[in-house]
Amino acid sequence: MEDINELFAVIVKRSKDNGVADREGWDGIVDEVIEQYRTEGRIHDDEETEGMEADLRARFEEYEAFIEQEGLDL
Repeated sequence: MEDINELFAVIVKRSKDNGVADREGWDGIVDEVIEQYRTEGRIHDDEETEGMEADLRARFEEYEAFIEQEGLDL
C-alpha cells in the first residue's frame, strides 16, 4: 500500500495544477489518483482503500490552507 502522505502530496499538486478550489473537485482528484495508482499496480485490486479515500477526502481543509498560505487564487 502506498504511503498516504505521498498520495496526499500527489493529490495536492494535481489539484493545484488543475485549479481545484472546491471539495467536489478535490474528491474527484482523490478518486482519479487512487484509480491511477491501481492501474499502475501501486495499489492492488484486493487492497481496501475506503479508509484511505475517506482520510484523503477529509484533508481538503489542509489543501485549502496550503492554497491560502501560498497566496494562490484558484
